Amino acid sequence: MGFRTGLVSLTAGGLALAICSCSSSSSNDAGTKADTGQQSLYDKYGGAPTVSKVVDDAVTGLLADCEEAPYFASVGTANHDSVARLKSCLRLQFTALMGGPATYPGTNDQGDACVSMAAIHTGLAIPGTVFDKFVMDLGAVLKADGVSDADIATIAGAVGGLKTDIVAATPVDKTACDGGATDGPADTGETAQSLFVKYGGAPTVAKVVDDAVTGVLADCQISPYLASIGTPNHDSVARLKSCLRLQFTVLMGGPGMYPGTNDEGDMCVNMKAIHTGLGIPGTVFDKFVMDLGGVLKTDGVSDDDVATIAGAVGGLKTDIVSPTPVDMNACDAGTDSGTGG
Repeated sequence: MGFRTGLVSLTAGGLALAICSCSSSSSNDAGTKADTGQQSLYDKYGGAPTVSKVVDDAVTGLLADCEEAPYFASVGTANHDSVARLKSCLRLQFTALMGGPATYPGTNDQGDACVSMAAIHTGLAIPGTVFDKFVMDLGAVLKADGVSDADIATIAGAVGGLKTDIVAATPVDKTACDGGATDGPADTGETAQSLFVKYGGAPTVAKVVDDAVTGVLADCQISPYLASIGTPNHDSVARLKSCLRLQFTVLMGGPGMYPGTNDEGDMCVNMKAIHTGLGIPGTVFDKFVMDLGGVLKTDGVSDDDVATIAGAVGGLKTDIVSPTPVDMNACDAGTDSGTGG
């Protein structure tokens, strides 16, 4: 999996940012549920108490985050939802998402109707990078609250389609991380100092690539899709890393062009070509992006810059994810063959 020029989607797939709110009117939009087999994730993780804990932790993080919080400054003010009502609708949505006894949109545990994502996020001017940052933070919350990596990916994949309902067509940069909101159009260009230079150039890129590839090849959910690496007539691990170094260099504003020639003198091809026929599901892509966020953070990249890099990744999802995905998950001591999501 790779990246292209430009800075800023995790996901990736991912849980919705402020994914619900409350209103006196109801909505008939279809609820979002993860396909979790015979036992729902709701039951697997203990039901309502776990949902409540995840929601409390996620909302606490959201409202304290200098990049995300400005978009929800109205929460708790006159004529707007209280934090309690926001959490109540989130509990409803997480319950439905995890296969519990609920439908979203629907009526929450306070008796209020929770409306659709498109309706409640209209006018908030949320950029894709802010959505992506929330999703990465949510992954950490889920993990801290005891959800397995595979189930985090399932949850993320189940709600990835909400991004288009939440992210604005004309986003506004309201970040307060530098002491004040700019309240202007979101910056989609390069900054004065590239991330490549900011984080020390080639040595840091090499470290991130080494750590990311090590994680990918050891991951029971991701590695089966890359099983051909290192076998005859396929790329070696060294060549994979070399092309990733080129791509991360370009992604972070360093010298180079991708697709292009790597530091071993080989040509690195575009994402669509290299991933054709691999059968990669959206959930596997989402899992990789979440793991990449952890690698970047461990290797010293700030939360804001992790979100920026994650944003650049999301645009590649359609090139990497297969229209006919195959489930090769080997996490249960065997590989199931079937359709992935």
